[in-house]
Amino acid sequence: MMNEEWRLERKLNERKICIGCFASNNIPITQEVYQFSHDLVESGRLDKYIPTQENPLQEEVSKFGGDYFKMTCNFIIESWNNK
Repeated sequence: MMNEEWRLERKLNERKICIGCFASNNIPITQEVYQFSHDLVESGRLDKYIPTQENPLQEEVSKFGGDYFKMTCNFIIESWNNK
């Protein structure tokens, strides 16, 4: 049960990252944006941008000046523009 709660919390946090990314890029939070964020999180495509203890993504994040949000947001906006 604990594992399931953790997974739900992680997905909720990933959705918050998506919505925050759209907001910080002055993209209105519409139903389409929310659905896109939900689908992106559920697809697991965002997972490779979320650092873990085992893989802190040092090399990848260095290209964004150490800013994990900017790195992840770059992928989200790219995905949105290519949908």
